[in-house]
Parts: sequence; C-alpha cells; structure tokens
Amino acid sequence: MTLDDEFIKQLKYVLDFGYQGQFEVKIPFGEEGKKVLFSTILNREYLKEDEFELISKYSRKTEKDFTIFGIITQNEKITTQDEIDEEEEESDYENSDESSVMKEAVLNLVDKLTDVETTFTGRLSYEYIIDPIAVYREI
Repeated sequence: MTLDDEFIKQLKYVLDFGYQGQFEVKIPFGEEGKKVLFSTILNREYLKEDEFELISKYSRKTEKDFTIFGIITQNEKITTQDEIDEEEEESDYENSDESSVMKEAVLNLVDKLTDVETTFTGRLSYEYIIDPIAVYREI
C-alpha cells in the first residue's frame, strides 16, 4: 500500500500541530468492569533523566508500576455541540455588527480545526487528564 506524499506531508503537519512534540504518559487503571486511563504531559525540563534513557530503561509500554501525583484537569464530563448551541442561544450576545460576524466565522473555523485535532489527540470517554506534580516509581 502506497500513500500519497502530499497526504503524508499534511498528516504530519496535523500530528505535529496536535502533539507539538509532547512527552505524554498514560497510565491505565482497571477496576472490575470499568476501564480508566490517566494521562499527563510531562515537561522535559523537569525530568531527572533524559526521556530516551527512561524509554530505554522501562520501554514505551513499561511492565513496572508508576504513580502520577497531580490535579485532574479534565474528566468524564463531555460537552456536546448541542449543549454549546443551547448555551449560545440563551446568552444576550448580539450578532448585529460586522465584527461579530467576523468573530463568529473565526470561532467556527477554530471549532472545525478542533474537530480535526480531536480525531488524533482527543480525550477518550474513560480518560482523565492530569496536571502532574510528580511521576514516580516506588522502590
């Protein structure tokens, strides 16, 4: 199977834009009958070891247990487009001048770009995003 070079180039652009070279850690947690995933993005500047050393030691899918200590920033509450549309209708926002029309167009464009990003980097329904304070392995 051969993929078009232009398609690969554009896909690379979207993935680079979406991930921006992030070092993401995902820790699955299984309760009986419930699948949970904790994710966090680590700042490379605060790592005690180089990320490639960590990957060499523990692999990309480690067999060792790690603990993330931090604050949950996103969880299961999912806002649908219908809920957003309802909220906008209820607001007192007036769309009568030209600047409002332009702002709506830009917001619509951002919304569509967000949909494309979500395809690649969106949060899963059972995923919790954490703002990390520490990631460690017990000895």
